[in-house]
Amino acid sequence: MSSGAWLVLTIDDPGRLVTNPDRDFAALLDDPYPRVRWLLVAPANGRTEHALARDAIAQRYPDLDAGASWLRLEREFGGPAG
Repeated sequence: MSSGAWLVLTIDDPGRLVTNPDRDFAALLDDPYPRVRWLLVAPANGRTEHALARDAIAQRYPDLDAGASWLRLEREFGGPAG
């Protein structure tokens, strides 16, 4: 199971999520405000080049881990071990 699959399976209203297969995913990724409230991303640190190459958010915003003027960190989640 992918690291974000648990969210899709446990959220009360999965229709609120936008995922890669959604037809408007690329448009929302290019211009997230005001329709996107949160981005769920994995930290780039320690991820393989292959994993980063498959991550559309990391490709569009390669310096996201360094921060951006249009966002703020809302919450951090522990890894698989907690």
